[in-house]
Amino acid sequence: MKKKGLLVFASAVMLATTTTVSAQTDINSWNDLKTCLTGSSETECVLQAGATITESVSNEDVEIDGTKTLNLNGGTITLTAPSTADTSRFHVQSGDNLTITNGTIVKKGESTIVTVEQGGTLTVDATLTTQSNDNINSIGIWGSATDDSTKTSVTITENGVVNGGIGVAGSRTKPEAAYGVTVTVNGTVAQPYASAALTINGRVKEGNPIMNLENATVSSNGNQAVYAAGYGTWNITGGSYKGSEAIGVKSGIINIDGGTFEANGAYVEPTSVREVSGKTTATGAAISITTNETYQGDVKITIKGNPTIKSTEGYALYEGPTGTADTAVEDISIENGTFTAGSSVEEALSITSTDSEVFQHFISGGEFSSIVNNNFLAEGLVQEKDKEGNIVVKKPAAKTEEKNPATGDNLLIYAVVGTFAIVSVFGTTICLKRING
Repeated sequence: MKKKGLLVFASAVMLATTTTVSAQTDINSWNDLKTCLTGSSETECVLQAGATITESVSNEDVEIDGTKTLNLNGGTITLTAPSTADTSRFHVQSGDNLTITNGTIVKKGESTIVTVEQGGTLTVDATLTTQSNDNINSIGIWGSATDDSTKTSVTITENGVVNGGIGVAGSRTKPEAAYGVTVTVNGTVAQPYASAALTINGRVKEGNPIMNLENATVSSNGNQAVYAAGYGTWNITGGSYKGSEAIGVKSGIINIDGGTFEANGAYVEPTSVREVSGKTTATGAAISITTNETYQGDVKITIKGNPTIKSTEGYALYEGPTGTADTAVEDISIENGTFTAGSSVEEALSITSTDSEVFQHFISGGEFSSIVNNNFLAEGLVQEKDKEGNIVVKKPAAKTEEKNPATGDNLLIYAVVGTFAIVSVFGTTICLKRING
């Protein structure tokens, strides 16, 4: 019986070992990679040590099946599109799960590297780079048409790098709806071309995709780092955001808790700010709110956690509706932060809609490079210049009352010349104190 038990145990160990080995597949060619990623078993596809895959791929979706890990093993996969009509990509949907780790994927051509939709999950712990002359994102995300509990998720880890940007769009059948989408960025997203680095498409008006940026590094070369065009929620905690505008806002909820927001775009005078079809609206402001009736609007902004918000040429924060007389900002709150104007303006803030109730008493703290409109301050607050010349919004200094050390009564102090005297009137000690000079 003991021998039989040992045999059973040994068989179980062999089976477990065999299962573990079969869950890893070595790859060194494009065909190996496709076969591994599209197979039905849960598999880690491992690029062989020292291998580099370079392939010309045209109009071919690699449909991920099940849970897959693409371990690049420190290597590189380079995919080249033979024509501008190329649409090849890795595609994750319907509950499938892809993790890309430990290496680099380069895509040369007019398409994304990975698309995610209909309940797919993507985790990037590697470097994805799209080399294109067009406004092509490295990762494209499509929401669901209805709120049917389908969850589509993309995570960029702390070590993840996406060169080419990330875009969220509505469902393929209903462009205005993007239900069930959550994007979490802990790493780096950069856009070397003429588009924003992180975007919710302006057609999106329902579904509320959630964008969680946690100590992320986001930048665009010549455009906005973050473009909140379609309606969604942006939870921004710490990190660095740099572009022609750090954040461009058309719609949605923007929650800022710390971080650095820098604009390096050219200053545009408020009277010259214009909508350009298919592009972001240029102002040169670090936080640029340019609402328009074409978009969903319903803008709500909270700024706290002492972020640094500054522009090279323009305003730290700009608000101005374009194409409509009324702002789409429903609520705005500045609790603290440092707001610094650029070289072409004097004011840190430029608010077009000063008559709107939304912009009355919306600042409860912060430091500004210029005096702000007193109507913007929360009731009971004042603004004072500090030693560095910055304007600090704060509570007024509390008035202190001196006490008579003998009785504990209040001392009413007067500047007098002559003899020091104390007079008691109705139980209150009045101190007439001599002040020299």
